[in-house]
Amino acid sequence: MRSRTNAPKDKLLVYNVKESWEPLCKFLGVDVPSKPFPHKNKQGEIMEELLANDPLFIQAKRECLVLVTGMAALFCYGAYKLVGYLR
Repeated sequence: MRSRTNAPKDKLLVYNVKESWEPLCKFLGVDVPSKPFPHKNKQGEIMEELLANDPLFIQAKRECLVLVTGMAALFCYGAYKLVGYLR
């Protein structure tokens, strides 16, 4: 990356969030907070939250439910007719 090579060494921090607070706070010249480093998506919670709360996903889940219910109803009706035809 060109911007890394042009940046002054004292103004550039190459940071990995797995390193937690220490390198970031040292670079910024601030005290390390006493609370734990935030890990919003450590176990994939963002995707779970999105699937549960996003209007687009809620609509998609409803449409899938309607589709599966309709298909099940058609299958049952077809089976009913087939049994009646075979008698």
